[in-house]
Amino acid sequence: MSVSGGFLEKMDDILQEKTLWERLQSESCPVVLYGMGNGAEKAFAECKRRGIAVSGVFASDGFVRGQTFLGFRVETLAQVEARLGDFVILLCFGSFLPDVMAHIDGVSR
Repeated sequence: MSVSGGFLEKMDDILQEKTLWERLQSESCPVVLYGMGNGAEKAFAECKRRGIAVSGVFASDGFVRGQTFLGFRVETLAQVEARLGDFVILLCFGSFLPDVMAHIDGVSR
């Protein structure tokens, strides 16, 4: 079986791309976690291990009740926007529910 040159070029391009963690390490904007579950705990631990500063945690409005998580006061998106202005969101949960996916898409805008 032969491998086409186009395939090899595409693989080379993919291998040259930065990983998520490399991108976050070189990011100049603050990094904020979106979510408060096991995924957020794991993402926070990996950020810490890689020297990536986390500047806060936010959740969907209905889940914010003045609680703390990982040492941060959990905020709404609007509160994070007011506090930080420009920032990077590290999504720390997954869902297949269409309304949740639509909300995540809205947050990214």
